[in-house]
Amino acid sequence: MKFVFLPITKSKESLISYLNRIANANRYLNTFQIADALKMNYNGLRTNHFTSPEITLLSELIDTPSNKIISMTSNYFEALLGEQLSNKMVLKSRFKFCPLCITDDSIYQMSWFLRSITICTKHQIVLCDHCNVCGSDASIDSIMADTCRFCAHAYSSSITSMDVPKEWTIHQIFDCADAGEARFMGHNLTFKNIHQLLYTSTLFLEGCPSPLIPDQVIRIFHNRRSGLRDNLSYHNAIMSFFWMYDQFPENFYRILEYQLKLPTKSMYYRTREFEKIFGDETFNWIKSAYEHFWLSKLDEGRVRKDLSVFKRNTSLLEQRGYIRKEEAKSYFSNEKLISLVEENLLILKENNKKYLVDRRSLNKQFESKCRFVSKAKCSQLLGLNMEIVKGLLEVGILHEDSIDGAFSKLIRKEEIDHLLEKCLVMINKIDDGWIAFSISLRKYNTIGLSAILLIKKMLEGNLAAVTLNTIGNFKKCYINRNQLLLTIKEIKEKRSVEKGLYREEIMQILKIGEKAVVSLESSGLLVPKQIIQLKGGRKRYLYDREKVMELARSNEKAS
Repeated sequence: MKFVFLPITKSKESLISYLNRIANANRYLNTFQIADALKMNYNGLRTNHFTSPEITLLSELIDTPSNKIISMTSNYFEALLGEQLSNKMVLKSRFKFCPLCITDDSIYQMSWFLRSITICTKHQIVLCDHCNVCGSDASIDSIMADTCRFCAHAYSSSITSMDVPKEWTIHQIFDCADAGEARFMGHNLTFKNIHQLLYTSTLFLEGCPSPLIPDQVIRIFHNRRSGLRDNLSYHNAIMSFFWMYDQFPENFYRILEYQLKLPTKSMYYRTREFEKIFGDETFNWIKSAYEHFWLSKLDEGRVRKDLSVFKRNTSLLEQRGYIRKEEAKSYFSNEKLISLVEENLLILKENNKKYLVDRRSLNKQFESKCRFVSKAKCSQLLGLNMEIVKGLLEVGILHEDSIDGAFSKLIRKEEIDHLLEKCLVMINKIDDGWIAFSISLRKYNTIGLSAILLIKKMLEGNLAAVTLNTIGNFKKCYINRNQLLLTIKEIKEKRSVEKGLYREEIMQILKIGEKAVVSLESSGLLVPKQIIQLKGGRKRYLYDREKVMELARSNEKAS
């Protein structure tokens, strides 16, 4: 198949416009006859989007390079925007046009397929997408003929929607596909950037009262309730889009404020979708203002911290001035919070029927709380039981303090850390010269060895204690075996003077057996000073040390 006449392609012309001119020049009824002859799908003629084989076929037929053909189709926009954004921003089933441009140039422009192009900047009129007489949708053939296919009305004879230019509207930025980028509100944005921003912004604008037209609600998405499917409605939305970013961020905040009136599910969806643009650093100028707005609403108690903006940037939560009372309960009990408020140690305010706690005063109280621990917590940190901790308090090794709002005295954690650092040294290897702290207590508890005594010796520097590879606590430490034996000897000597000697010790001093001790008891030469009744019925005997030493001296003289 060949065409007798091939018109010259014009600047900004779309492929379906060019095919329409070819059909007219070669006496075809319409472009669909060409499609039938080439066995092409009608869909491309309706959407200006063609398959690769169709582009190759048309390139050969009209003797035009494939890249030139692609630049005349909606495929070009898809390559620039990506398939997902292109589906939202490129028209596929409707046509809009400037009747005066059609009269002047007799072509359907490529840019008219973009939803963002709503006016003709040359003639300052809103693009038409239907007949003003019968209301029928325009088709490519009727547009090129400047005549409604149903009522034969001439589109160019009744232009009613004139555009009133505003100093803050820059409609040309949407037609920057070839230029690569455009200037918007002082920032350079690519063709894709500006359409990303437009789409996500229209999500916020949908359903808002129009800031430019009194008593009118912005309707953008025709598949929503009360949605309108016409270019004029979208043009009003475009104007609101420009207004939204004019005097930034004041107008931007007014649109965000409207989102708070929506059902929670709708607001969360819109904010989540809008925040996708922040994956591109190009929009950091919007991101900072956007985060500031929602942070202020969080402090007012109007939104929750599970809003997507705080999930994307968790560091924002550290900048809050207030947190909800429910969250503050993870730091203190409800009773404790009330007590701190009553003592003017915590600031609490009510907003929107919600109680908010001042984060700074809460952190101050929490930090104060973290500096102190209870006796139970102290027991865990030291690796000692509660009774030993009480003993350490009684002897003055540890001290208790009263802090604001506390019902009981607490121990400074710093003092506990200092005690462990002063008593314990870290080494890399444990040999036979060391014995576990806990084992020594079990082995020598019968002679009065106690954890408090051992800790005192450590603090005095008379007993070395170590941990393996890390600063642990007393439960996991080891003490010097030789120094421990000297300590035990001291304990025995002190106890023998104060309380007396056990039978085993008498046997060693007098160098006699148990029968001899019993014999001395029977003769009255050695009488127990104290008899200790043990569990299980056993008894232990204590004897006066002076009596025993007197017998020892007598035995030496006799020998």
